Amino acid sequence: MFPLTRWNPSRELNSLHRDMDDLFNKMFGRTERWLSLPLMFGEVNYPAIDVIKEGNDLVARVELSGVDPKDVEINVTGNLLIIKGERKSEKEHKKEDYFSREISYGSFERSITLPVDVNTDKIKAEYHKGLLEVRMPAAEAIKGRRIEIETREEPKKIKAA
Repeated sequence: MFPLTRWNPSRELNSLHRDMDDLFNKMFGRTERWLSLPLMFGEVNYPAIDVIKEGNDLVARVELSGVDPKDVEINVTGNLLIIKGERKSEKEHKKEDYFSREISYGSFERSITLPVDVNTDKIKAEYHKGLLEVRMPAAEAIKGRRIEIETREEPKKIKAA
């Protein structure tokens, strides 16, 4: 007996999309489905990114399991973070050998607009257990500072005697 599962319309759309891809692959040869359906349909073929604020730093955590850090490039210009890379297949299999195939291989590129400019000279990146962490200090001008208000005193009027 099969357990009951909740109906998920995005699963049905993904199934239809895979069937259409198979049809086109049979007719025109293999094509990559790298960015084939948007996130709302449940199929994500680029790395997931969380961007959080920790003190004066912005921290981007990028999920890159199975990706060699040597195959990843990070660029930051102003407030735009761009992460490019490639997930390489370790072993090639024929299509007939797969029972299920959901892991995407090939090149990816992800860009995120940051809420503030960052100091590009002080950016640090660290990769550990499939998670890339990019720590970006906010630019000095963005950090903010308290501005003291100067007051001008009116010249004292001297009463004539």
